[in-house]
Amino acid sequence: MTRKPSPQIRRAKAGNAAAATAAASGRRRATPAEQLVTELLSVKKALDGAVAEFGARVSGQLAEVLRAIEGVEPPAKRTVKDMIVKVQEVKLKPEKGRVKDLARLQRLADDLVAMLSKR
Repeated sequence: MTRKPSPQIRRAKAGNAAAATAAASGRRRATPAEQLVTELLSVKKALDGAVAEFGARVSGQLAEVLRAIEGVEPPAKRTVKDMIVKVQEVKLKPEKGRVKDLARLQRLADDLVAMLSKR
């Protein structure tokens, strides 16, 4: 008595190699919803990594400025006053979580580091 191939194997014979592999191994193909979940989890992981890297970079720049200001040879008073103005000019609304706030923070950190290097 010969068994009739399953529909998955019949589709595989018609040219669907992925179905053949899944059918042969006893696994089923992921549904579109499952594929989307996998992709979204990957994107979320990438986002978390990017945000962490961004935060570490900007925080590091600000820490560098703090060390310079509190250090043995602080910047000139004029530079410090210019930095104060620069910091006070930055308007942030972190509760809104906008990308433009992140860009403003990046520009601020870049500007402060540049002001230190000009001294």
